[in-house]
Amino acid sequence: MNELINLRYLYAEGCTLSLIHKIGQLTNLQELEEFHVSEKNQIVELGNLKKLGGQLCIANLEKVSLKDVAHKAELCRKTNLKTLELKWNNSIDPTSSDSDNCRTILEALEPPRELKELKIQGYRGSTFPKWAETNQDFKCLESIHISHCKNLGCLPPLGLIPNLKFLLLADLPSIEKIDDAFYGNYGTAFQSLEEITFQRMSACDGWSALERRKSMPQLKKVTIESCPKLKEAPLHCFRETLLELVLSDCGSILMGEGCLHGFRKLKHLRVCKYSGAINLSCPSLTSLSVLNVSNDGSKIDLGGGTEQLQNLRCLVINGEVLPSNKIKW
Repeated sequence: MNELINLRYLYAEGCTLSLIHKIGQLTNLQELEEFHVSEKNQIVELGNLKKLGGQLCIANLEKVSLKDVAHKAELCRKTNLKTLELKWNNSIDPTSSDSDNCRTILEALEPPRELKELKIQGYRGSTFPKWAETNQDFKCLESIHISHCKNLGCLPPLGLIPNLKFLLLADLPSIEKIDDAFYGNYGTAFQSLEEITFQRMSACDGWSALERRKSMPQLKKVTIESCPKLKEAPLHCFRETLLELVLSDCGSILMGEGCLHGFRKLKHLRVCKYSGAINLSCPSLTSLSVLNVSNDGSKIDLGGGTEQLQNLRCLVINGEVLPSNKIKW
């Protein structure tokens, strides 16, 4: 296979691709969706594949041991790449030495500035490398997924990425706060962000608003799932733009009467596995079309009833879908 030097496109499962010895000899490859680091194919093989574009997933990064070797992949020079996924195997428990080694390797795997989507899974470092602190240079980046990073204790200043539209943070058990470091240190933070998702962040107990500066002026959807300690979220900062809000198995974020006051554009609201009473007695929810509420029999207060919800088309109460005209409060 490695003698097919004019081959441009190669489609196969990652386990099949890993059987091709010295795949780096296919120097005309323009697409290679998966590359599994192995004894037969070290990460240096990617260095010769200078024409790679589209999407690339590099798996088994725990098998990379040297910074110099990782540098030879020359990812930052692959300017045709649009999607890059970096994966460490989570089946092997991380150790403190793994954490330092991981950061060194990720430093060497600096993505190209032309990238549109970046996914990092299973990273074992406690912090991100220097290239992640200069996020304003990634002017094309629109989507970021960071997941299953057990040791990660702080997030890089993702708010500096000028065109970031979608952000997913999941399975980050060592993150305790979402604070000013997350936003960055100048200008409008997350100026293009439209959707943000937090999932299974078991230690996180606070998501603070950015002080004295504007943040997330384009935000349309917020999802917070399985964050049981999270009791603070700056939802009021997004009331002018938010279209969809999903809260599941999180702290008492919706506290007090009028907590959703001013959310005139909100169309979809889903609240389930909620720890306290749900107070939705807010006359400004005039755009709400879908309301999905489930909180194990606790009180659901809609104040004046469904009359205030002029555009309501669907109600889901404790898993039962009912048309709004059949609900009596």
